[in-house]
Amino acid sequence: MVMGSLRMEADVVVIGSGPGGYVAAIRAADLGKDVIVVEEREQLGGTCLLEGCIPSKTMIHAVEVVHDAVDAAEYGISVEGITVDPTRLRSKTTEVVSGLAGGVATLLKKRGVEVVRGRARFEGPNSLALEGSDVAGIEFRHAIIATGSRPRKLAVAVSDDVDVWDSTDALALPEVPDRLIVIGGGYIGLELGLVYSGLGSKVTVVEYQPRLLAGADKDLVKVMVKSAEPRFDEVLYESKVTGVAKTDAGYEVTIDSNGDSRVLVADRVLASVGRAPCT
Repeated sequence: MVMGSLRMEADVVVIGSGPGGYVAAIRAADLGKDVIVVEEREQLGGTCLLEGCIPSKTMIHAVEVVHDAVDAAEYGISVEGITVDPTRLRSKTTEVVSGLAGGVATLLKKRGVEVVRGRARFEGPNSLALEGSDVAGIEFRHAIIATGSRPRKLAVAVSDDVDVWDSTDALALPEVPDRLIVIGGGYIGLELGLVYSGLGSKVTVVEYQPRLLAGADKDLVKVMVKSAEPRFDEVLYESKVTGVAKTDAGYEVTIDSNGDSRVLVADRVLASVGRAPCT
């Protein structure tokens, strides 16, 4: 596979090791191809495993355990003094993520797939240049681009001193703010809003559309809203964020709600306004 000290070659090169990339690499290897995966991060698994589905579901599970314990009182089971230790929760989440990332590495190794660290850039129809890698480049017959997505930024301008969280920041669990404003009522915003609500934050969700989860089946959303909405301090529908500023009182979020301007104040702001492809 090696073409000298700094260049390599393969039948198939896969750029990205997320659920699209590593599954494609395994399939190609099973079909008898010589496969290289290029990944710029230290851990394999991509956004879903490292800073998306897996850490969010781990945190949600922890929060639901607390809710189940509280709801058990209805059945005569009393649980007193429930507390959540954010440090231990963060550690457990890291443990789960690391275990699954190691599993991906094992699957690729068993198939004979070579993993090269670095950032890939096409320099020709059958050639990649690598940045930040011990390998200068890769020659290939076929390439699969599986580079995933990244959080979108807010459409409104914010000053340099305004530190707005995105989903990656929130999943790192840097703190549990007393007041949290979540901009966006899609599945990512709701998941993280429910996590922080369960950890003790007063959460306000600001949604531009007239309902939450606008792209999902309305009947299913009704069931979800009935369960989730009471856990939030407030849910604002048909509300557009027009500005975010930092003051002595915290973060001030200006919204246009049905033609009326309103200012919300929180200790932290989480922008969950969709994702953009990493191309």
